[in-house]
Amino acid sequence: MLIWKAISKMVEEILSIFYTNDEDVSGDEYLQAWAKDVCKNGLPTSDGSEIGHGMPPAINTQKELIDIATTIIWISSARHSAINTGQYQIHGFPPNSPGLIRKSLPKGKGTATLQDVLATLPNKDAFYWQLVIMETLSQKGSSQVTVFYQKP
Repeated sequence: MLIWKAISKMVEEILSIFYTNDEDVSGDEYLQAWAKDVCKNGLPTSDGSEIGHGMPPAINTQKELIDIATTIIWISSARHSAINTGQYQIHGFPPNSPGLIRKSLPKGKGTATLQDVLATLPNKDAFYWQLVIMETLSQKGSSQVTVFYQKP
């Protein structure tokens, strides 16, 4: 929550330079066109029931704009990092989370034997590729510059 609040405060301070009141927000034709476009043509939800993920067709107040900008920055920075950084630790040992299984496990509780479990696990090649994918997804970019980066 501390990171969310810091992002929101920064967004509010920056946007208040350009939008001093609600009329400035509602009167910005480019901002309104963007909101309408995202609402109408944005990516659908995973079940396809909603386009734009709840984006309003118009942004009428400074608070709405601050909330939307904060959400976008939060999702693309702190949330993304929190979700993706630990992938290798979770999936780097494929028996914990195999990317595929070769056959169904027995249905009854307590009926699976070690041989049943081993028969479901992927072969060495599939294990290898899962490790490669997880290692690649867990690496930081070689040209990544963080918020607190200082030149040496």
